[in-house]
Amino acid sequence: MAQRGAQQNLLKFSCSICLDLLKDPITVPCGHNYCSNCINRHWEEEKSKRTYSCPLCRMEFYPKPNLRTNNLLAELVEDKKTELQAAAAERIQKQKELERNRLNIQQRIQERENEVKLLHTLLFSYLLEQERASHFDLIFMKRF
Repeated sequence: MAQRGAQQNLLKFSCSICLDLLKDPITVPCGHNYCSNCINRHWEEEKSKRTYSCPLCRMEFYPKPNLRTNNLLAELVEDKKTELQAAAAERIQKQKELERNRLNIQQRIQERENEVKLLHTLLFSYLLEQERASHFDLIFMKRF
């Protein structure tokens, strides 16, 4: 549930053309936001029509609007990038810690398996010795 909320939150800062976090965000007159390069590329393709439209809602603009960077949105996107990078670094650190713990547990399991093998060997030797001793006792008792 938290992951879905984080994904939806991330979509708010994503360009609907390239689907990446907004780079140099531009707000078109209808209110939608795009990367500067993405909207300019889109409008370059529409240049021959002499009418420019929003790729999302298809609202048309004539003449081509003057676009400016949305500074507030740019700051929010930068904050979000910093937050994502910190979360990624934390996730990597936790993965490394989990890997160290896994290796430690694996080593301890190997040590216990070796100890069990040694105990089996000692038990087998002990039982073999007991069997020999009882066998010799029987032979010794038969002579007398």
